[in-house]
Amino acid sequence: MTDIGTLGGDFSRANGNNEAGQVTGGAELADGTTHVFVWQDGTMTDIGVPSGYKSARGIRISMSGTVCGFAFDPTGTPTAGATTLHGFVYVKGEFISLGTLGGPGSVGSGVNADGLVVGQADIAAATGNQPPPTHGFVWKDGTMTDINDLLLPGSSWEITSLLNLNDAGQIAGLGTRDGVTHAILLTPQT
Repeated sequence: MTDIGTLGGDFSRANGNNEAGQVTGGAELADGTTHVFVWQDGTMTDIGVPSGYKSARGIRISMSGTVCGFAFDPTGTPTAGATTLHGFVYVKGEFISLGTLGGPGSVGSGVNADGLVVGQADIAAATGNQPPPTHGFVWKDGTMTDINDLLLPGSSWEITSLLNLNDAGQIAGLGTRDGVTHAILLTPQT
């Protein structure tokens, strides 16, 4: 086991790694904010947060070093039930917003070698004490697409979250059918 350290604060959390030995996640700074990091060969590198945000976490890292994840609302203080998350992809030294599907937030949860990002995005605002409804998405070159729009016609599935994908384009996630939530594997047709 290797302790990969922090960025001067009290905690760090590793969320994803790749075959090159790189690890990404979030690490606290001395001021209490959390920055995205990439760790490799004993060195933790602070890659910062998207512009306008105080805290963020990396979730996955591709073989090429592309990171996806989320930033907390601009206050940087996550509060149960009140935090909007904003998905990002970090590629070639730049944070890029993933956007949303009409609701307030999103999370990038998987990225592959082709730069395809998957995750979940709110499709509407929260109502009462209920969290906002979500759909899984795929993002490529600045365009977010609801994965439900790509299912075969007549599908009775509603895909609510995409969690990760491989370099062959297969995507693991969650979907509902007849009111029951299932683990799913989506395989692109060629």
